[in-house]
Amino acid sequence: MVFLTYSNYPYMFSNQLLSMLSVCVFAFLAGEALSTGNLYIALMIALAISAISSSILNAALPVWARRNVEPFSEGFRIGLGLATPIIAVALAAPTLILEAINPEFVGGANALRILLLSIAPLTALTAVIIKLNKDGEKGKLTTLGLTRLIILVALLPILTKIIGVEGAATAFLLASALLIPFALKIEPRISRSAAILWSIHLSVAIFAASAPINEFVSAIIALAASTALMHVTKTYTITEYWSTVKTVINTISR
Repeated sequence: MVFLTYSNYPYMFSNQLLSMLSVCVFAFLAGEALSTGNLYIALMIALAISAISSSILNAALPVWARRNVEPFSEGFRIGLGLATPIIAVALAAPTLILEAINPEFVGGANALRILLLSIAPLTALTAVIIKLNKDGEKGKLTTLGLTRLIILVALLPILTKIIGVEGAATAFLLASALLIPFALKIEPRISRSAAILWSIHLSVAIFAASAPINEFVSAIIALAASTALMHVTKTYTITEYWSTVKTVINTISR
């Protein structure tokens, strides 16, 4: 158990690096308070949205313990599916969201979009980490965590120097995305859901960045389109979505 705990440290630290050290490193390299604030706010929004899917995945552990089943693929599909419409709206209207918080932070709109695109691969890695912990795979846990940490540490100063706040966000995106083949090899059952949901996120980002319409209209289209695409592909149907929302509301209201 002690070795298993220590095996998680590299991955845990690479996550903490994003939320703490990456902001500090960026502040040191950029030397601009406003840009640092833009990165921090974009980071907090992305982490808040990603918490939806990670919470569902963490809830899968007691299910496994009680029923002796492996619900990680379903937890991934439901968690990321539940978060996808929110991700789609944020991808389509990052400036509106940041402006509502503080007009000074609108310069972080592109960084927010990049960080939002990292949620799908990060959720896939989280699902794999939970599975590896369940299986007691200390070696794979250490390898995954160290690889992600090394990628993040290596790319953060390079990309920050080249493209600033967007570079810092891109470093985290790549640190997660480059490990997707490894994650899918360990847990291939999440492959279909991961491919469809991440494709939806990417499609919304491309549409929002290129469509000559204002962000409010773009957000409405993104919400409708992402929900419809999940339903049509049967990745996460409208009925499932509504049932999940009602369950969450009922649980909170008790």
